[in-house]
Amino acid sequence: MAVSKRVINDLLLGAALTLSLFLAGVTLPILGLAVGLLTPVPIAYYFRKVGRRYGALMLGAVVVLVASVAGLEVAVFFIAEFAAMGIALSESVRMKLSIGKGSLLPAMVSLAGSAVLLLTLSSNVDKPLTEMIGEQINRNVKETVELYKKSGLSDEQVEGLIGFSGKIEALILKTFPSLLFVSTLFVSLLNLLILKRLLKKRGIEEYQVEPANWRSPEFLIWVLIAGGGLLLLKDERAATVGLNLLIVTGCLYLFQGLAITAFYFKKMETPLFLRVLGYLLIFFQQIFTILVIGLGLFDLWFDFRRLKKGGTDADNIDR
Repeated sequence: MAVSKRVINDLLLGAALTLSLFLAGVTLPILGLAVGLLTPVPIAYYFRKVGRRYGALMLGAVVVLVASVAGLEVAVFFIAEFAAMGIALSESVRMKLSIGKGSLLPAMVSLAGSAVLLLTLSSNVDKPLTEMIGEQINRNVKETVELYKKSGLSDEQVEGLIGFSGKIEALILKTFPSLLFVSTLFVSLLNLLILKRLLKKRGIEEYQVEPANWRSPEFLIWVLIAGGGLLLLKDERAATVGLNLLIVTGCLYLFQGLAITAFYFKKMETPLFLRVLGYLLIFFQQIFTILVIGLGLFDLWFDFRRLKKGGTDADNIDR
């Protein structure tokens, strides 16, 4: 009876946390969206804690509640985007995948769910997928312009912003595949790192991966070169493909540069305040972002963490 009661409490708490995070993401502006991106964490956590069977029961209850509160379409969105990623995160931990594969698997599962959802919506409204995505981008850009209008910009500045917004729309539409992949991969990685810490802190499971030791596959340099070559061609479609390849490879080299940064922060026992400041500079100052991408790229030849030379520094990082 004690075990059954504990499992019931876990299921209720897991369902409540999942539902709260998801509804915050779809109903609250900006902050709610940021919180909503963590919806896969409680799904994966309770799948690992109570097992697949009870985890599926908890998830089924959440789907029913979401459908009751927000409608069937939102419930389908929840399944495609968040439930799929949460289950895949749990499986990544169960299979003891490396940090790269462990974040890539949930991202690809979520992207597959998104693709099915978008294609279904496109079919239902009888519009090409690109047109439907373009309309959504246009709507979001217009809402952003309206926010800037209310912030007190002059009429001249607003006119300039409106003129520039058309170029932004075209650029976002061209790079939508890579931006979707990069953002989904980032969300997957963030959820996986939080899940890893939670499982260890609660004494449920040890996920033996060290993000600071991650390296991108060596063949990625050829993808980068191919992207640059395609971008130089006069053919617009080839240039679009090249631009998307450059965005994806640039993001992966940024992740590698961040791993190198985290490696040396940990090795030198850098205070938390300075770590946070460093990461903020990397994400919000372009010059530092470019430098970190370069750091990740040149690690292919310089092996800054000595991972190829017996792993001395890498082995000492956890001591």
